[in-house]
Amino acid sequence: MWLVLSEAVERAVLGALPEAPPRLRSWCQPGEDLVHLGPSERPPGTREVAITVAREVPTLPLTPQRFPGVYRGEPGLILVPQQPPSGEATLSALYATTPYEPPQPCHVEVVRLSTDLFLRLQGIYDSPLLAARTVGIIGLGSGGSLVAVELGKAGVGRFLLVDFDRVRVHNVSRHACGLRDVGRYKTRAVRDLLLDRNPSASVDCYEADVTQNSDLLVEVINRSDLLVVATDTELSKYLINEACLIAGKPAVYAGAYSRAFAGEVARIVPGETGCYACVRHTLVDTMRALAEDTAPDYTAADEPLRGEPGLGLDVGMIAFVQARMALLTLLRGTNTLEDLDADIVLWVNRARPEEGRVFSRPLWRYFARIRPQEDCPVCGASAEPLHV
Repeated sequence: MWLVLSEAVERAVLGALPEAPPRLRSWCQPGEDLVHLGPSERPPGTREVAITVAREVPTLPLTPQRFPGVYRGEPGLILVPQQPPSGEATLSALYATTPYEPPQPCHVEVVRLSTDLFLRLQGIYDSPLLAARTVGIIGLGSGGSLVAVELGKAGVGRFLLVDFDRVRVHNVSRHACGLRDVGRYKTRAVRDLLLDRNPSASVDCYEADVTQNSDLLVEVINRSDLLVVATDTELSKYLINEACLIAGKPAVYAGAYSRAFAGEVARIVPGETGCYACVRHTLVDTMRALAEDTAPDYTAADEPLRGEPGLGLDVGMIAFVQARMALLTLLRGTNTLEDLDADIVLWVNRARPEEGRVFSRPLWRYFARIRPQEDCPVCGASAEPLHV
């Protein structure tokens, strides 16, 4: 039997001798040998468990005065705070089902966010570095939702989530959210996923279309250290590109090609790389250099990236590359994870050699730099001054 509780609940119990902590409830998950202890209401489908705090492990039989629920056939949770001669107090727990059989010892799992949540990241990078970083994510569809969750698990401390759409049934096969979120705004459904993985994170939600609200776009960009762009139209990407250039903020873009058989991830750093408009030229040149024959141009700026059939696995591979590029960008200059020596990752999920040699190998990738284009209409020497 497992007992799960938070640090705050543990402190309340340890300070409650000899009475039970006030306003705490306990419930068990049938069939899982799992008991929860906390201040919240009992979730549907669970069974309430009576709570008793004891100074020591009780002797048999359990008395009806202290354990009336057990005599009625109800389970009971016995919390035993222990104060060793030296050191901090600890908590043990027993689970009782009958008055005459020894209570079953529980493994006590205390959720210690400050020390344990990012324990498995130690030695890879310093997770507190990300706690002070703000990431704006525009577009929370199949790719953007996965990126948001991964960055939350990595320790990013603040998120600005922007999407005007709601979760629909057809989203669920690829989206990070599930059927219980159908009808909810994607921003708020993803927020709840983030907070379940990183409760200390701060998440602001904006249900808006940035192509129709330039003031919001500027606000989100100005408040962010990095933009993750996972929208599905080129118009939105070009608008975000111009606003990021004005603000001098880095952004990581991603897009999937037909049925997510391949996709691209591009990192734009103002003053260091070309802009998103330059990406289109760079990818065309890259594909031509890699292909002896003529491959279709999947980089056409006037071709929207529509919501169409595609494996969640394939979308996820592109999203994970985008999440990694975002993480590496946030950690630049920290001497932790080694950065990529590239600005574009072209990822191939499934081989489609009929499309050209670029796409002839499955699970393959190509790297490229985004060179500023002299004739770029956005950032080139002859470009008009930008405004949003």
